[in-house]
Amino acid sequence: MSRGGAAAVLITFVLGGVQARADDPKAEPKKGAKLTFGEDDEAPPPGPVRCEDCKKAETGLCAKCAKKVDSQHFFFVPLKGLKTAEDEAAVEKALGGVEGIQAFAASRKLKGAVFSVAGGKHVLLSAIEKALGAKFETDRKARLLGSARLVVEGANEVTPAIAVLEALGFEVDKKSPLIDKAVKKLVAMDQEKKTGSFNVSWLTAEAKKGKATNTLDALAAAVATTKCKLVDVGFDGPAEISFGK
Repeated sequence: MSRGGAAAVLITFVLGGVQARADDPKAEPKKGAKLTFGEDDEAPPPGPVRCEDCKKAETGLCAKCAKKVDSQHFFFVPLKGLKTAEDEAAVEKALGGVEGIQAFAASRKLKGAVFSVAGGKHVLLSAIEKALGAKFETDRKARLLGSARLVVEGANEVTPAIAVLEALGFEVDKKSPLIDKAVKKLVAMDQEKKTGSFNVSWLTAEAKKGKATNTLDALAAAVATTKCKLVDVGFDGPAEISFGK
């Protein structure tokens, strides 16, 4: 369920293991953070990160790092083509060249890459795919973990946005006089680009259970039932907050 005031009451997720998020605050990493990917409190410094527990974990993601993904400190992209240590190094080199990506790690076991986004920055999946080139591609049939922002063409008004919310598994109280306000709080509408952005998350402990509704193909198919189109996926860094201005 979201934590967005009226939106939390009027719009809820009804799919198991899936959560909506509207305005969840995330503290910006402090400068000079020296902790590693597997630790709890601070984000790791920019560049490749290593976690020995993840190397030992059967799935490629240890419990501590899974919490990092669940808490939106890190994001996950499932990838095809990760077969060797050289492949991991190539993916990490590509991620390091994407503007906004701060820390990153590629994993054959995890069959994908995890990364953090710098404060105030926004990274699109299309930019990651461009950096990776032809050798590696997003696995659109693999389950997503953690959180993502779905960029949907045609969802820049309340009515189509509600249709997309329902297609994604939200239960919307359309009779409420406050529903327009709630939808606008949950969905970032860009009138110039004619898109709406939907922030959703899947807890890693639940994301692998039941029907695979949290794959890019499944999400795109669900959105398509509304005559809108999933055109990209975004990953957002923590908001930068300035005081005294």
